[in-house]
Amino acid sequence: MASRFDKPGNLNDFIDAARRAAEDDNWFAALPIALTLPDICGAVDDPGSGRSKARYIAWWDTYMARHYWVRPDADEYPQWEPFTYLPGTDAYALRCAYLHSGTDSVEGPTTIHSRIRFLGPPTAGRFGYDEANKTLNVGLEQFVEWVCLAVEQWLTDRAHDDTAQARLRGLVTIIPSAIRYPRRPRQP
Repeated sequence: MASRFDKPGNLNDFIDAARRAAEDDNWFAALPIALTLPDICGAVDDPGSGRSKARYIAWWDTYMARHYWVRPDADEYPQWEPFTYLPGTDAYALRCAYLHSGTDSVEGPTTIHSRIRFLGPPTAGRFGYDEANKTLNVGLEQFVEWVCLAVEQWLTDRAHDDTAQARLRGLVTIIPSAIRYPRRPRQP
């Protein structure tokens, strides 16, 4: 019987892991995977050190920022400019804060928010902004799914890019053990 581990590394494994974690309401597993996926895509597009921030922001602004765009009715509010509530600069700051410090504080010289707070399911709205505290409130379930969908779109966009496909084949592979040990029960 073939195992899902019998193939080389695959970005779809990461997407599946994020979605499985979300289905299990394991948000502390789903969120770091979702925040890491743009890093992986950016590294495939532009490998090498020292470019992580720029490639993350560029990927986010291309594939994700549109989900957080606000386009006021031009007839009713002609002075308003369309903008995104979650630009790549803030997404990158969130990625760094969460993955390196476990926080949602994103305040910095290039960010528009102080904090990006995640709301667990069920969440009725897409997102909301607390102007007094400069806090963006984001539905976590929708956030994870939108990142997964954006990565799937990115994969479609790279389907005929031989260089990207070669780099994707280099993703981590989990090799199954030929020896099966019983798992230890969790300690109470």
